[in-house]
Formats: sequence, C-alpha cells, structure tokens
Amino acid sequence: MSEDQHEIYDFTADLQKKIVAMMLFDGPSLMSNITIVKAEFFDNPVLRDIVKLITEFFKKYTKAMTKIEFCEEIDSLLTKNKKLPAGEYTNVMAEILKIGEEGNFEYVRDKVVAFARRQGAKRVLLKVDEKRLDQKGYVESIVGELREAENVGEDEDDLGDFMLRDFEKHLDLRETVEDRSLRGIKTGFRQIDDGFGGGICPQEVIVIMGPTGRGKTVVAANFVKNMLTSGHDVVHFLFESNNISTKELYHSMITGIKKLTMVKRRQEVTEAWKAFFDRPVVGELVIKHFPADDASAWTLENHLYKLKAQGVKPSVIIVDYLTLMRPVDKAIRYEGSSTGRYLLLGQIVKELINLAQRNNLAILLLHQSKGYVKEKYRKGGQQTTEDAADSHDISRHIDGMITLEQTIVEMETRPNEIMRLHAAKGRSFASEWTVKFEFDKTTAQIWEADTKAK
Repeated sequence: MSEDQHEIYDFTADLQKKIVAMMLFDGPSLMSNITIVKAEFFDNPVLRDIVKLITEFFKKYTKAMTKIEFCEEIDSLLTKNKKLPAGEYTNVMAEILKIGEEGNFEYVRDKVVAFARRQGAKRVLLKVDEKRLDQKGYVESIVGELREAENVGEDEDDLGDFMLRDFEKHLDLRETVEDRSLRGIKTGFRQIDDGFGGGICPQEVIVIMGPTGRGKTVVAANFVKNMLTSGHDVVHFLFESNNISTKELYHSMITGIKKLTMVKRRQEVTEAWKAFFDRPVVGELVIKHFPADDASAWTLENHLYKLKAQGVKPSVIIVDYLTLMRPVDKAIRYEGSSTGRYLLLGQIVKELINLAQRNNLAILLLHQSKGYVKEKYRKGGQQTTEDAADSHDISRHIDGMITLEQTIVEMETRPNEIMRLHAAKGRSFASEWTVKFEFDKTTAQIWEADTKAK
C-alpha cells in the first residue's frame, strides 16, 4: 500500500491537515462540508482551533478565507491568547499554506464524509461509560448517536419525491417548469432544438463527436452564440495548447468578419463585437484554458465557483475535449488497451455528469473519434453515431450524441460548404435525425439548409 493510500484510509495527521487546507482554499469543498466537518473531529488542538476559525469566518462572511486573511486570523488568535504555543501554530500554518498552494484536493474530497463519520463515531465510543451500560435507555442513546454519526453527509430534507401524495404538484411543475420545451436551452437552430424537444436541458450531457478537423468546436461555438443571445452565461473550457485559435474563431463567428482580414478591419471588428454584447439580455462568455491532462471535473467545478463569485452563473459549459481531461483520481491510469482507455474516458464522463447535476447546468462535451469510418458502419461514406460503439462506456452514460457525418465526397469536394450533424436517440428524446448545414469556414458560421428524416 502506498503512503498516500495509507493516509487516506487511516485519517492520519497529514490527511487531517489536507482536509483543513481544502476547507480553507477550495470554495466548493467548503460550501459542501461546512456543516459536517467539526473542530472536535481533529486530533491536533491546533487544527481544532483553525477549523473553529474557518467556521466562524464563514458564518460571518459566507466565504472561504484568503491566505492573507488566514494569517491574520492566526495572528489575532495568538495575540488574544499568549499561552498558546506560537511556534507550533506557525509551523502548522506554514504546512497548510504549502498544501493549499499545491491545490491537489481531488482524493481528499472523496474522503471527507468518511472522515466525519468515523471521527464522530469514535467520539461517541470514547465517551461510553461502562458503569452505565445497565442503566435504562443508556445503550439505546449510544446506538442513536452512532446512527447519527453514520448518517453524516446525508441530506435529511431530501427523502425523495412522494409521487402519490404530491401528484397534483408534480403535474403543475410539469406544466410550468419541467417540460423540455420550457426549460430547454435553445441552440438557435430550429431543427436541432425541435429534435431535442425544446433544446438542451440543464443537467444534461450532450456529446459532439467527430474526427480531427471536422468542425466540432465550430458547431459548439455556433450553439454558444445563440445561447448567449438568450441571456445564458457560457464557459468554454479548452485543453489544447493553441487556445488563440478558439478565441479567433469566436471573434470571426460573432462579428461575421473573416479571420484573415480582422487585423486590417480592427475598427469594424470592435464595433460589431460591442454591438453583439451591448444588447440588454446577452449573457457572458468566458474562455478558460487548462493544460492537456491537467484538469479534472473537480478542477472545472472549482473554477466555476470562482466565476460565480464574479457574478458569472453559467447555464452551459463547453468541454473541449474529452480525451485531454483526466479523472479526479490520478491513480486511475490508461494501461494501453482499448478497454482500459474507454473505461478511463467513461469515468471522466460520469464525473462530468455529476458536475452538471450538482450545478444545474448543461454540458456540451466534445469528443474526438477515430479519423476513419469502419467498413461495418459505413453508410455512403458517412460517420454516424454508430461509430461510438467503440466508446460504449461514453455513449451509454450521456443524454445524447451528435456526430459530424459529412460524406467522404463532400469532405473532398466541398470542405468549406457542407456540414451534416446526425443526432442519435437520447434518454429524453426518441428519434434520430440528420441536419444539413451550409458552412462558411472563413467566418466559422453555419446555417441550416434542409432536414433528412431517419
């Protein structure tokens, strides 16, 4: 067993320091765990005092401390109580700051609830008075406290939907809130939105799949443009080294001015850009780059928390693209076999699904498929969603899939004029359909041409 694994399962002093560092410097974790991580759960009295400071600070300001505020709070504590061992507090503070700078809390997050449950149960057992075991009701009270400790982290208010007693309420919600046509986020393309039953809904993950250079980012960006005009904030996460090209794509697509001429037409570009975003209901667009294989679903969620503090509340995020992400648990590795690869990607997809559900947002997940179409799936030289059969661990979890399925002839003869999107059957929509778009590669703009019913 590795040292890290030993720390995780034994809740050692080092792991307890990492939990405290996470509570200090990771906003989402603080918000999720502030009610279950108690000062008395920590073995070191210094950590207990620090957790008390974190809790009191949060109650007062409803946010995590900054590093400067953390140092100020420790200094104030030592100033008020001269009897405390200042050297020990300073040493622990330095260790926590170092852990916070590293910022790798993924494996710690998954252990916080288990830590709280174990430490809570431990405290109950340590206070058992053997002389009172025969006393009426004493054992029952201990069992009750143990059961309470075991249930730490459970939402006591969420007992599920009582379908029988609340039937009328469910119908009301269906008519006013839950109908796809009402809650769907419109892509702005009628044939796509109609096929999805009103648009892409919050908490859904839709994959846009195609080989390299086929136009996945172009499709997603055109969806984003129309979502912005409906007032939705959108965050585009990308992991390729050249993030400048994605920014240029948006500049050209939104202004309608060719990339190669934008520098010469700077004033015109500026005016068109401002005209688009100065409208009253237009949402915010944020493009955030992370290095390849550096970001997990937790990394994205932590960044979303920071954006929300700045007033950006995204309804949609673009993940560009799947194979450049990593799972939350760094110990999960791709060992070289195709099976291992797809299990790895399937794990990342499940983590993104959880992110979408926790934050009530939709995810457009770009996925790069193989550059060729297998003969057994070939349909007139088109790539379809059936090519995702090799990515079963991906396709079986998501809510829907769109593939770019230009024919080989179209790719060779009209690469900048034709784009076909094929939408597969999804969890919330039953039909398949193909939409043909006209495509202007010079401005990255697409528009509907006609529909081919499946």
